[in-house]
Amino acid sequence: MFKPQRYPTTRNAFTIIELLVVLGIIVVLAGITFGLMSGAQERGRTSRAQAELRALAQALEQYQGQYGDYPWVEMPGVATNEEVLFNALAGIVGPTGDPIRDDSGATRVGRVYVDFSRFSIGDRDNEALSEAERDELPRAGETSPGVLERRFLDPWGNPYRYYYKSRTEQPDFSWERRGFVLYSAGPSGEHREPGNDGVMPDRMENDDNIYFDD
Repeated sequence: MFKPQRYPTTRNAFTIIELLVVLGIIVVLAGITFGLMSGAQERGRTSRAQAELRALAQALEQYQGQYGDYPWVEMPGVATNEEVLFNALAGIVGPTGDPIRDDSGATRVGRVYVDFSRFSIGDRDNEALSEAERDELPRAGETSPGVLERRFLDPWGNPYRYYYKSRTEQPDFSWERRGFVLYSAGPSGEHREPGNDGVMPDRMENDDNIYFDD
């Protein structure tokens, strides 16, 4: 009897199990890629914060070289330490909060110690300034705008933290020398202020802080 010849059939579709396996591999690879990208972005933010802290610290040293002291944190009309840092380095106030004046006694913007284009600058709510607001930032020699509600923001959108170290005989305020504490609160934005001895408390909130080590 004649038997028809059988030819092997070609399968044109994946089974459900095969599709699930492929999807699972794609999800795993996507997760690995996302993790690597996130890690790289976070390292980039950390490197940027370290560079900006160095720039701010250098500006503070130049400020101290001109005025003989670092900006105090208790200034009339300046609400926060972060605004003290900005207004001092923007050439608006001297170490004790007095406005900068020219030889005639008029209030003028003095030396501006930082390049504003290198920083993210925010308002009191830590909202980054618009381009129009950035265009209005003070320039050396202009009439002083008065104290501004501005602060330097770190790569996570939080203000860089600044504290003044004053020499005093009181045992509760035993700074070794005049100086400052300058740091970013890091990705979490959480931190505890330095103690009266200038030492940062060993607290969980400070684990991801990024410091300028002077």
